Amino acid sequence: TTTLLKKALLRGAYLFGVGLVMLIVAFGPDDVWRWDILTLMGTATVLLFFCRHIPSWALLLAVALIMLATTVLRGLPIMDFGWVFTLQETPFLTDIFPGLFWDPTLEPEFHWELTHAIKGFFFWGEFPVFPWVIFSILGFVVGRRIVAGTFNTDVPKVLTAGAIMIAVSFALALLARSKDPYCVVGDYITPFCFYPDSFSMIVYQTGMSLMVFSV
Repeated sequence: TTTLLKKALLRGAYLFGVGLVMLIVAFGPDDVWRWDILTLMGTATVLLFFCRHIPSWALLLAVALIMLATTVLRGLPIMDFGWVFTLQETPFLTDIFPGLFWDPTLEPEFHWELTHAIKGFFFWGEFPVFPWVIFSILGFVVGRRIVAGTFNTDVPKVLTAGAIMIAVSFALALLARSKDPYCVVGDYITPFCFYPDSFSMIVYQTGMSLMVFSV
C-alpha cells in the first residue's frame, strides 16, 4: 500500500507540476492559476488512490452529490471574485439549436491571490475539481467493473442511463431558453454552457460519457 501511495503521489505531482509549467509556457506567469486539464488529472490521480476501497455505489453517490453541490456552491456570493462576463450564443450551433448553447465572450481574470487561486482550483478554473473530477470517478467505477469481468452485463443499463441523462439535459436546456443566460453559474435549469460548465451540460457530458464507456 505504501508503494502504491508513493507511485500515486509521484504521478499526481508530476502531472500537476507539468500542468503548471505548461500554463506558464502557454499563457505566461500572470495566467498560471487558470487550472487546466493536467492539474486536474494530477489531482484526480491522487484522489483515486483513496477511492480503491470505497464501494462503487458510494462513488456513484458521490458523483451525484458533486453534480448537485457544484451548482449551489458556485452560485454563492462568496465565490464571486470579480469574474464578470457576458455570454453569446455559440456560433453554428445557434442555427440548429437556437437559445440552447452559450459561450462567454471574455475569459476570467486570474490573479496571484491565495483565495482567488483556491476558488479557481475548486470551482472557477478552466477545469476545476468541481465538477470535472466526476468523470475520473465514473471511469474508475467502470474500470473496476471491467477488471472484474462484470461490465458486459452492465452495458444495457449504462446505455439506458446515458440516454436518459442526455434527454434530461436537453429538456433542461429547452426550459431555460427564456431565462437570463447568466443562470449557467448557479441554477439547475440552464442552457448548455461549457465554460462555466452549466448543470445541463454536466448532465449531458455524464450521459455521453456513460454511452461512450459502453461502446
